[in-house]
Amino acid sequence: MSPAAGGAASSRRPRPLSACHVLLLRAQGQQTQLTHALAQLGATVSHVPVIETLPPDNPAPLDTALAALDTYHWLVFTSANGVEHTLRRAAALGLPQPLPLPAHLRVCAIGPATRQAALAAGLPVHLVPEDAIAEGLARAFAHQPLPGKRVLLVRAATGRDVAPEALRAMGATVDVVATYRTALPAQAQAQLQRLIRASTPGDSIPVNWVLFTSGSTVKNFLAIGGAPLLHHARAASIGPATSAIMRKHGLAVHVEATQHDAAGIVDALVQAVVQALVQAVAQPVAQAVAQAVDSAARHASMEDSHSPLKPPHLKHP
Repeated sequence: MSPAAGGAASSRRPRPLSACHVLLLRAQGQQTQLTHALAQLGATVSHVPVIETLPPDNPAPLDTALAALDTYHWLVFTSANGVEHTLRRAAALGLPQPLPLPAHLRVCAIGPATRQAALAAGLPVHLVPEDAIAEGLARAFAHQPLPGKRVLLVRAATGRDVAPEALRAMGATVDVVATYRTALPAQAQAQLQRLIRASTPGDSIPVNWVLFTSGSTVKNFLAIGGAPLLHHARAASIGPATSAIMRKHGLAVHVEATQHDAAGIVDALVQAVVQALVQAVAQPVAQAVAQAVDSAARHASMEDSHSPLKPPHLKHP
């Protein structure tokens, strides 16, 4: 297909987000999929990365775990970042790439993006929870024989303990190891403040949606003065853990994705926008119908009040 034909085909696609200006807060390089999906649906997209991923302050626990992979029965990746940083550290240690895993070691990846990252790195994936959250991981392992098994769970330096505690309750020995940490990029505050100054309700399309994809994006967004944007913008959350952090910091959650990944938050945003449009159209129609019915009822009542009384019809024997 020629570029011109492709443009024509694109213009014929539904563009339900054409009135939306969406702010993404993901780390640099991790916003591409979301940006493309939103733009395809008509949205204007701005990106201010309020997090970046860095190696852990102390890599020694990860080094020890990588050297002892043959002692584990399960390797659990909680994010694509976890896959990337684990393999980057393995390469720095001189381990072969792709990383050779013991034959008995099974791999669990939370979410499709994590699964894709593992497969792209040459790792097998044996289990993917249906829900890409810690509670989903616990449910996925409910049918796995865990008593006496050793599990290596690699994740960010800060994270909830729901998953490891659930696995321990099932009888597993769980080692939680930090493979990366998140930090606030040095330029984030200046970028966000420029966007706030440029985005006012008088703009043609000011920022009217902010997408939060992790608890860290919530905390850092607020730490660098992002709250004023939410005076006229709505907030979307990638899932319940992020929503809990938002509410803890006093933010309203207008939309929460039921599928906890990039595709899920786009779908949730589209549904919310379309529903709002339907309501905006339906409300005046409903009001007009109600007014017409009320007017007809009053008119009928007035006609009845001005009609001459007819004598009752008497039936004679």
